[in-house]
Amino acid sequence: MPTLVVEGRNDKLLPAGWAAQLAEQVKDGRAVVIDDAGHCPQIEQSSAVNELLLDFFSRQKT
Repeated sequence: MPTLVVEGRNDKLLPAGWAAQLAEQVKDGRAVVIDDAGHCPQIEQSSAVNELLLDFFSRQKT
């Protein structure tokens, strides 16, 4: 199942690279790091995350 894992570059709670490590364990996993975001990129950089999600969903087969 396609999976998108989003990480904030300035996350102070999780170690850098956690999203890539998780995505590697999932078939069709993809990791993205959002600049200027910490632990909550969906709040801190909502426009960037929304663009990622729209692109991700638009590429999925129905």
